[in-house]
Amino acid sequence: MSLLDPKLKPSPIWEFDAEVVILHHSTTIKRGYQAVVHCGVIRQAVSIEGMSAELLRTNDKGFIRFKFLYHPEYIKGESTI
Repeated sequence: MSLLDPKLKPSPIWEFDAEVVILHHSTTIKRGYQAVVHCGVIRQAVSIEGMSAELLRTNDKGFIRFKFLYHPEYIKGESTI
């Protein structure tokens, strides 16, 4: 749940871009991979729609476009995941 001032004219989003660093992952991350995003109070499954690199593995850094799987969310522009 979110309490938002209507004067802000908030709109929930389905997709967002994020810069990520893969600290540790046992397999390869690529387009179509599904994960759970934890961002503030948001906890929801997402799928990877696009990436700046074809594959990401442990210690890699890149930009990823995520899409929420169940419902749109309110995210501030500079939120940290």
